[in-house]
Amino acid sequence: RTLVERVSRIIKADTASSILALTFSNKAAEEMRERLAAVDADAAIEMWVGTFHAFGLELVTRYAGRIGRSEKVKILDPTASLALLEANLEQLPLHHYQNLFEPALELAFVVSAISRAKDELIGPAEYLAAAEADLAVAADAAALEVAEKAVEVGRVYVIYERLLAEADAVLRAFASECRDIWVVADHRQSIYRFRGAEPSNVERFTDEFGGTRHTLGINYRSGTPVVRAFAAFTGGMAGGETSQWAANRGDVGEVTLEVCATVEDEACAIRDRIEALRSAGVPYRDQAILARSHLTLGRLTSLLERLNVPLLYLGDLFERTEIRDLLSFVALDAEFGGLGLVRVGQLPAYGASEGDTIAFEVERPGQGVMKFNVDPKAWPSSEKKAEPVSWWRSIFKRPELRSIGLEGQMTPMVGGVAKNSPAEEAGIKADDLVLRADGRQLRSMGDLGDYIKATAGKTIMLDIERAGKVIQIPILPRIPDKNNLKEVTDDHQEYPMIGVAWDVEGKRTPSVITPWEQISDAVRHMGNLVSKLVSPKSDLSPAHMSGPVGVGRLYYKLFQHPDGWRLVLWFSVVFNINLAILNMMPFPVLDGGHITMAAAEAIRRKPPQGRILEYVQTACALMLFGFIIFVTLKDTGDFFGGGAKEGKVLKIEWLSKEQRAATGA
Repeated sequence: RTLVERVSRIIKADTASSILALTFSNKAAEEMRERLAAVDADAAIEMWVGTFHAFGLELVTRYAGRIGRSEKVKILDPTASLALLEANLEQLPLHHYQNLFEPALELAFVVSAISRAKDELIGPAEYLAAAEADLAVAADAAALEVAEKAVEVGRVYVIYERLLAEADAVLRAFASECRDIWVVADHRQSIYRFRGAEPSNVERFTDEFGGTRHTLGINYRSGTPVVRAFAAFTGGMAGGETSQWAANRGDVGEVTLEVCATVEDEACAIRDRIEALRSAGVPYRDQAILARSHLTLGRLTSLLERLNVPLLYLGDLFERTEIRDLLSFVALDAEFGGLGLVRVGQLPAYGASEGDTIAFEVERPGQGVMKFNVDPKAWPSSEKKAEPVSWWRSIFKRPELRSIGLEGQMTPMVGGVAKNSPAEEAGIKADDLVLRADGRQLRSMGDLGDYIKATAGKTIMLDIERAGKVIQIPILPRIPDKNNLKEVTDDHQEYPMIGVAWDVEGKRTPSVITPWEQISDAVRHMGNLVSKLVSPKSDLSPAHMSGPVGVGRLYYKLFQHPDGWRLVLWFSVVFNINLAILNMMPFPVLDGGHITMAAAEAIRRKPPQGRILEYVQTACALMLFGFIIFVTLKDTGDFFGGGAKEGKVLKIEWLSKEQRAATGA
């Protein structure tokens, strides 16, 4: 604002094209352009307004011949600097910072150190001399390593940079001919990492360039409490003066300073301040906690959550596991070569390992058909390493099938609500469909549990479909008052819950299928089954089929269902159709075999030899009975659990509000 006012006065007495306005940042330059355009749009076009770096680049490129340089000037940002060093890695005298596999990982520290040295106006020779001096007096192994690393940085600095530009040198070059140099600065705010930014620059300005110092009286950015706090803090600084600024924005709040002995005390103080603001009418959503680093925020948020302060903290976004997992899925489609498959395959839900890959063709809305190669794995029923199985037990054990971890989408449906649970207190009822949690769509029953774990201690807004209408219900999950979660869960941890039992079957919608459709489906499925049984690429084998014991067990399970009789009749029809189709297969002793033999006899015009027919039918009958015994043994192993021990049963009990109040829970 001060510079704009100064420029406005100069325009009245001079031409706009003679004005040069420089700042340190692009944002400040853009703000200056906008304000100048608001004062005089035509004059703003004629002025040169920008940053020191942009102006220096224009001078170098426009007058390259006068300074003996090429017009093709390349500005090195941090990424380009790393690329330059990496391309010349063999010429760099590196030991500690040498990484042949990922050079950029170590070179990033070198570039950062050089950038910091340039900020402090320390040249390559001065830096290297200081590092070698530290190396000469290093007394222990730790100090020796630090000094050696500094020497490496200094030697790279000498190779990397031989010219150090200074912003005040540009001003000196113009001071000899310019009639008017106007600078706005505050030595108490020269803390930013610009090239050569230091408080002494402001103090030396009047001596080196001449002129008069003026003190500003109005602060246009901050409110009265901030200005007062700054004045009180900087009044005791060396060379500081008590500021008498007036805040243009007026009173906007208050600034307080509290000193705490420990991080725990700091968290308690923040909690008290949050609740005080909330009591004063400032809701949680209008409050924010700021800190210098994610490390500090991570420590504070974990303590504040224990103090029951509702927080939304995402942390360092790209360091979060779920974000990395998400990016690996995106990379499957966005990057050539499917690089994201490496991380996706290692997710617990997939657990991919070595084996034959499966080519998937997936159709996505708006993207058409895409192809993926997936490496499947046989998933054991337990995550523990499989124990060796004796030959006797292997007779009853079925081989494992490979899986890639795809689950069908099913909106979670509440089957029951536990008494005194958060779900009951919130008003959730049986047959409710849980559509979304905090706006996030739920595609399976496990999605809600995973989301509750990720947002532990926070109130969740559930979108519930009830009787055709969608309602919103806030609910605060909590750890069950009495539970054995540590004994049942794999990680031996307790997790918050809401206290619902899911209906694993959901709502059933009757569908009318004609007999011919059922028969055609049965024929198609039978053909697929036979092709998979004989295919060398398939894991499906006769050991996965069931006999009389398996069929009887399935009938028993169907009868346990409320619509058991209907399901039993349906399965009996399908079962008999499949038996009829199987009976028509061209296998001796089956009807299809008899038909095949009769057709062969008609073609040959003579019956087969009796002895051969007897041998063939006897062998096939023995094979059939042997197969029935084989699958019966597998069914028996399934019936008795294959000798596996049953896991512990989850036990949960919720206490009422009165009981929790009485126990202090």
